[in-house]
Amino acid sequence: MRFDFRVNFYSNLCCIAVAFFIAGKVSTVEAKAPSAAEVEKQLSEVEEILKKDPKDIAALERRIAGLNLLGKTREADELCDEALRIESNRGFLWFNKGYGRYTEGRWLDAITFFEKASTYGNFDGLVLEAICFRKLGKFSECIEFTSKWIDRKHDQSGLFFSRGLARHALKQSKQLVCLDLRRALELAPGEESILKGYEKICLEADNK
Repeated sequence: MRFDFRVNFYSNLCCIAVAFFIAGKVSTVEAKAPSAAEVEKQLSEVEEILKKDPKDIAALERRIAGLNLLGKTREADELCDEALRIESNRGFLWFNKGYGRYTEGRWLDAITFFEKASTYGNFDGLVLEAICFRKLGKFSECIEFTSKWIDRKHDQSGLFFSRGLARHALKQSKQLVCLDLRRALELAPGEESILKGYEKICLEADNK
């Protein structure tokens, strides 16, 4: 039985990318994705900055974000490597690397990069990292990981959701499982995958 967030480009990378692309800084506030024409226009402006200083790390990050918005993920990944050689302590760059590996199904590599990102202050990959542990069947590690971060990021529905599913996979107490799933649903009432998981595990079983 598997339940996962419908992880799509916009919901996981695009919001962060938009924040970098428009403002040149991290923002956890959802932003409306610009049109392709707007992205191309702003990329031209970023190119002018990079012509003057090819090692301008903020401009490189904005270019990476813009390339991702245009779906040019391979080019973005290559530029990310270049940027990391200039400055390796940029959390967004490590998150970007992790997200790329996540979309490729390279769970262990993704975990490595997401951990690097959090080391440098970017926590946007925490939920995806928890999913990686579950994809690998590392349910005990998932519980340990999510429990550690829930203490600090107690508003992250995905952490509660993954911990609940990991507990369910290990046949732990249904009360604990449903406590986590219910909390995830409270934090993200509109998330269909959480609702389906909660109903399947906690409600349907009660009605049998």
